Amino acid sequence: MKLGIAVACLGIVGCVKIPVRYAPPTITPADRSPRSVAASFDRTWDAAVDVFAANGLSVVTANKASGVLASGVSVYSKENPDSTLADCGTEYPKTPEWRKPLAVLNGRVNVVIRSDREGSTVLARAFFNSSITPGEIIECPSRGTLEARIEQAIANRAIGK
Repeated sequence: MKLGIAVACLGIVGCVKIPVRYAPPTITPADRSPRSVAASFDRTWDAAVDVFAANGLSVVTANKASGVLASGVSVYSKENPDSTLADCGTEYPKTPEWRKPLAVLNGRVNVVIRSDREGSTVLARAFFNSSITPGEIIECPSRGTLEARIEQAIANRAIGK
C-alpha cells in the first residue's frame, strides 16, 4: 500500500513541468546617429537595394521618395542562437548554472536614407523578438551590430568599394 502511494506520487511529480525561469534583457537600445555617405542619395538608395538583395532580405516597403526601405521578417534558428544581434534575456530551467541566452527568433530591418550637403546619410534600425512559450512574444533590444554592418555595406557599395 505504501509503495503504491509512493509510485502514484512520483507519477504525479513526473508529470509536473518545471517552470522556466526568465531574466529579461539587460540592455537598452542606444540612440544611433545616421552614417554619412560620400555619395548621392540615388547612389546610396541603389546601394541599399543591392545590399538587401545580396543578403537575402526581402523588401516589403521601398519608398524612394521618403527614403524608407524595410525588410520582411527573417527567421533565425533556435538551435544556433546569435546573441550578438540582440539581448532577448536569459532562460534557465532549474538553477542559474544552466543559464543560456534566449535565442532571437525573428528580426526585421528598416533603413532610412536622406540627402545632405556632403552626399547622403543612412540609418538602419533592427527589431528582434523571441519566445519562451508558444504565443508569447518577447521584444529583444538590438545590440546595434546588424545595423552597423548594414550601414557599412551600403556606404561601401555606394562609394564603389
